[in-house]
Formats: sequence, C-alpha cells, structure tokens
Amino acid sequence: MPSLALTGCPQPESFLPKKLNECIANYEQCLLDAKTLRSEMDAFRADYESKVDGYKIDDATV
Repeated sequence: MPSLALTGCPQPESFLPKKLNECIANYEQCLLDAKTLRSEMDAFRADYESKVDGYKIDDATV
C-alpha cells in the first residue's frame, strides 16, 4: 500500500488538526456573532417596547 506522501494527499497529522482548528475557530466566531445579535435584538426589543405603550413582543413569535 503506498504511503499518503506518495499519493500527493496531505499528511493526516498535519492536515486534519489545521482544518479542525479552523473549524473550531469558525464555530467560536459564529457563537460570538449569535450572542452579539441576541443582545442587539434584546436592546431593540426593549427600546421598541418602551416607545409603544403597552406593546410586548412575545418570545415565542420571535
């Protein structure tokens, strides 16, 4: 069986951890973006509800 180096494939020990680290970094950035978006949505909702007398946004419909 030929080695991976001879077939032109990247070596698993160098390729996979790099890709995995990129994936983890992208996932962590996505979580940060989601938290930021959620806090912006909460601030928008609070501002909107304070301007519209008696109106509340139901979390179940958001």
